[in-house]
Amino acid sequence: MRAATRLSPRTILLLALSPMALACGGVTSAVSSDDAGVDAPTGETAHEDAPSGDMAEGRIVEACAAVAKATCNKRVSCSGKIDATGVGIVRQFGTMAECLTRQALQCLNAFRAPGSGHSLATEQECVAAFASYSCPDFFADSVPPPCQPAGSRVNGAACAFNAQCKSTFCTGEKNAVCGTCGPSPAVGASCVDSDCALGQVCDATTMTCKLLGVAGDPCDSGDDCGYALICGAATGTTGSRKCESTLSELGAACGGSMPVCDGTQGLFCAGAAGAKKCVATTFVGDGMPCGVLSQDAFAGCEAGACYTANGIAAAGEMGACKASASDGAACDTILGPGCELPARCILSGKGTAGICRVPTGNCL
Repeated sequence: MRAATRLSPRTILLLALSPMALACGGVTSAVSSDDAGVDAPTGETAHEDAPSGDMAEGRIVEACAAVAKATCNKRVSCSGKIDATGVGIVRQFGTMAECLTRQALQCLNAFRAPGSGHSLATEQECVAAFASYSCPDFFADSVPPPCQPAGSRVNGAACAFNAQCKSTFCTGEKNAVCGTCGPSPAVGASCVDSDCALGQVCDATTMTCKLLGVAGDPCDSGDDCGYALICGAATGTTGSRKCESTLSELGAACGGSMPVCDGTQGLFCAGAAGAKKCVATTFVGDGMPCGVLSQDAFAGCEAGACYTANGIAAAGEMGACKASASDGAACDTILGPGCELPARCILSGKGTAGICRVPTGNCL
């Protein structure tokens, strides 16, 4: 069975990974060696209302650039209270320029993919939808409908992007260049080989899809709650827990029975017992120690993730940063490194090692 990356939902939230990744700019579409030269089924076009020619290509690039700006800016606005660069940008891409570039690659490939529902009109509608796109929805991957339109491919047809499918869901694509169109998974469905439906996340323990809790919802762990929330301490005779708000102010008192600092904003509860306060996380590069370095210091990874010898570092552990691998480089879904979006770690056997490749949607 193909292994999936064991990133906890809380880690996913902190990385601000949005599967739509539609943003685009002036970047030429990359073609993976796995699907280069594979054509769409006879008679199928990428999208019937797309213009043609150099002028049309320029309009597509401009439309994707607008979505790119909206997407990357949303990452900043949802994670930039302490660091103006945006923790979601730093963790996932390192810089705003890289965010725009990589989202460009995804956008152009998804737009041009055979059977894609993307058009100049949907891209305009997608940008407009960001005005009312909330941070909880963004972090839970609950994408506005115009940003992920239905395509023309029926269930069972090959796909690489959700927007190629009438069902708006491409299954089995998590560590493969191509998957197949199918119904969106229900809560509790396996997320070993497939991503979860919009608004769901993959539970790192059970590897099944679940909804993130809102404030006041019952919970069992820190991975159960949504944006700017944490699973609080057990209370009452039953030891019940519920999702509670986190602290998002530098210097706020924390620890003990007080709320937890907001990791989404890059805050860490540091200091001696009884005198802890929220401090800013330090971000370091490839190969540097990361995680909990001491009671006073926590280091996050820039454009990568923190790994131990067994995989992603858990809460309270110290590891070493592994920068996201470049296109065509080696990756590992458990031990790292992961791939830089929009590339996927494509597995060729039963192990967890693979090669980072960018899907284009040219699937038979």
